[in-house]
Amino acid sequence: MVAAYRDVDEFLGRLKGMIGDDTFLLVVSDHGMTKLEGTRFGGKHTDYAFYSVNRPIGLVKPRITDFFDLCRSWLGE
Repeated sequence: MVAAYRDVDEFLGRLKGMIGDDTFLLVVSDHGMTKLEGTRFGGKHTDYAFYSVNRPIGLVKPRITDFFDLCRSWLGE
C-alpha cells in the first residue's frame, strides 16, 4: 500500500511540473483506508477521505459533493 501511494505521489509530482500555473490540479479520494486487523496487506474503507489542490480553494471540511459545483465554476459553467 505504501509503495502504491509513493508511486501516485511521484506521478502527481511529475504532472504538476508539466502543467502551467493557469491549470488546476485537483485530486479527490472518495474514501480513506485503515488497516484490516489480522491481515498483512488488507485494508478497510473508512468514511474519511482527502483532497489536494495546487491552489487555495476556500473550502473548510468539504463533502465530496462540494467538488462538483467547484469544478463547474472553474469551467465557467
